Amino acid sequence: MSLHGPQWRALPMEIVHAVVCEAAHSALKDDASWIAELSLVSRAVYNIVTPILYATLVVSDYNGPLVLDVIDDARRMVYVRKLCFVSEWSVHPWFDDPLRNLVLRKDWKPVFSGIKELSISHSYSSGSALAPCLQPARLCVHDVTLTGVRRKSYLTPVLSGTTHASFAYPYEPIWEEVEWRIFGDPMFGGSEVGISINTVHDALQRLSALTHLALDMSYSSSSGTRVFDEDQVLRMLSDILQNPYQRLEVVALRVAGGMLSHRERIVRIVRRMQDSRLRVWFDDRVGDALALRVSDARTGCDVWTEARQFCI
Repeated sequence: MSLHGPQWRALPMEIVHAVVCEAAHSALKDDASWIAELSLVSRAVYNIVTPILYATLVVSDYNGPLVLDVIDDARRMVYVRKLCFVSEWSVHPWFDDPLRNLVLRKDWKPVFSGIKELSISHSYSSGSALAPCLQPARLCVHDVTLTGVRRKSYLTPVLSGTTHASFAYPYEPIWEEVEWRIFGDPMFGGSEVGISINTVHDALQRLSALTHLALDMSYSSSSGTRVFDEDQVLRMLSDILQNPYQRLEVVALRVAGGMLSHRERIVRIVRRMQDSRLRVWFDDRVGDALALRVSDARTGCDVWTEARQFCI
């Protein structure tokens, strides 16, 4: 069936375009295979569906040939806007990393020039290697905390242009650290002085363009004992909201896994903060965490679309 057939000509093209787009997004959400067949209906439908079909490139431990096939096709890569790395914890990424040879090539950087959103895990080797050459406006690092980002040097060049960032919630944050700095010319007896640094503020200072910050409070998002400490959460949120480097527009929490048992306490904390910038997403979905992450990446579901403000 062609979009130029009599059935479609009776409708405004804006409506036809919206119907086809909705069908494509619905197919992605339901993981339906017919989305590829939809693009074969006609050239007009192909032009609508293809950008949706290839908007997100998911890189896993097992889809190497498919990923490289897309990367080597400039016609498809031009549509890729989101790069999502997922990896099983039990599988070392280097065993079957589809991009491990790509990072050694001299011509790979322009391939990812259109990437606007990056979702990675620190444990994924090629993701860490590629990150410094990407300038995503949106960044999600699943296994690095906000305060821990200070120690991930490969993220430093990425953070400067990031407006939306999501990190694992630091269940056991180190509030103050001493950083040793040399004042004066070291050739002529410069003195080394220990400066006390607020780790939360120091991390936020590196995110100079940040307007939206999310913290993932789930048992799978960080290491540590994960004991819920109401006072600690209050202090963390206060330090973030009152940081001296920029005024954040939104601070969102994704609450999932075992942390859902503290729903009432979290709501009480948010209401106590009396700050309209706070949002919370109680993600009570059940299923494989990696499968949900892939599905969310493809359908555009994230903390920014799901987090809600509580009445103050």
